[in-house]
Amino acid sequence: MTCDKCGRDLPETADQQFCPFCGHNLSQDQEFEDFKSPETLDFNAAPDQYDSEIPWENPEKFGFFQSLFLTTKNVLTGGPAFFRDIRDDGGWTQPLTYALILETLGSLIGYGWSLAFGSANLVSGTSPGPSPLLIAAIPIFALMVVIVWAGAIHLTLVILGGAGKRYEATLRIISYSSATEILAVIPLIGGIVSLIWKLYLVVYGIKEAHSTTTGTAVLAILLPAFVCCSAPLFILGGLLFSLI
Repeated sequence: MTCDKCGRDLPETADQQFCPFCGHNLSQDQEFEDFKSPETLDFNAAPDQYDSEIPWENPEKFGFFQSLFLTTKNVLTGGPAFFRDIRDDGGWTQPLTYALILETLGSLIGYGWSLAFGSANLVSGTSPGPSPLLIAAIPIFALMVVIVWAGAIHLTLVILGGAGKRYEATLRIISYSSATEILAVIPLIGGIVSLIWKLYLVVYGIKEAHSTTTGTAVLAILLPAFVCCSAPLFILGGLLFSLI
């Protein structure tokens, strides 16, 4: 063994910490060599590809705007991995507030595009002004949709035996998948792209968070949609049948 500083051969002395010739700290060299040594690295270990901390839920560290930006970025770039270690505790306030902001923003942008491109009067060529009542109702409606949709999906998961976590985990998946609403800034096709990406995130988010299968996750989304769409038809059919 030689000293890395003076290059002289060291005597074989047990627990030797300093070079007897130049006084260099030998333990630092050893720690550095251990750190560099390939034998200390496990190349087969799965890399940590995603930090499970959600910036939005740590505003003291990141601040309001940075936590909003980082969370949206992490959802869009992390994909299903974002939801892998999603919590099922901690309260509803933070995820619902995030969903409220993104859903309202996306809806307002989409509404603006519809006024600009889709609602012009064909005769006069003018576009009606924005409806204050509709704008005021957007946040309330968005919040209701998130809560009810998460509840319907989680209930279906429980029935199918695929609920690996509590309802709050499903609520967080639905809430943070609202990050795709930012794509509403794309004219005309932004809403469609946002919806497709959101469904993708919800399906694989449920799969990852609840440790279930892709088929169960897809059914958890489709079955409530089928019930909601078919229920009015059954009610209408029952009313018509009673009148005959």
